[in-house]
Amino acid sequence: MFGWGWFEWIFAVVIATIVGLLVFVLILLFLLVEPSKPGSRKEGMGIVRSKSFTPAHMTTSFMWVGKVMIPMAIHHPDSWCLTMEVGGESAEVGISQEFYERVQPGMSFKIIYTRTFFTNRIKIKEIR
Repeated sequence: MFGWGWFEWIFAVVIATIVGLLVFVLILLFLLVEPSKPGSRKEGMGIVRSKSFTPAHMTTSFMWVGKVMIPMAIHHPDSWCLTMEVGGESAEVGISQEFYERVQPGMSFKIIYTRTFFTNRIKIKEIR
């Protein structure tokens, strides 16, 4: 094909295999080596930095149906959110209206959190 003999083809296959295995091993090391094992649950203290309320609203998205784009109205209900500081990092968490009305910025809570896989950011799972 490229004017290569059988030796060049075998050499190219061996090199490609070695490079492929090295890439595979590096990807495994990247995924398995900690910074703090993404996905594992941890306990900590979180301080409420701010709270926000977003009223119910509609957004429009478009979807292809055959060769025609059809608008779709999407309803988003009321949402209540806290921004908390955990170990110097901030994270947002959705909460109930009742909890939103009771909590004030500056309050501390015991929380359960994990870290996201690729970005290694804090994701709050539970507020106690």
